[in-house]
Amino acid sequence: MKIGKVSRDLGKELGITGVYGREIEGGAGVLLDIPLHPHKELKSLTLETISNDVVIGLVSITLQ
Repeated sequence: MKIGKVSRDLGKELGITGVYGREIEGGAGVLLDIPLHPHKELKSLTLETISNDVVIGLVSITLQ
């Protein structure tokens, strides 16, 4: 069974140092909190990646 952690500095919390050896068992994810103008309707959302070395998977989007 895996558990989830939310942190602003996950590397420090897990004791990860350096560039190599940074594997996180079970994987990792990033949460984004992007404030939107409350009186405007969101017309579209585009996800663009700039790295060939990273696999991006958009799991969900919640608008409040």
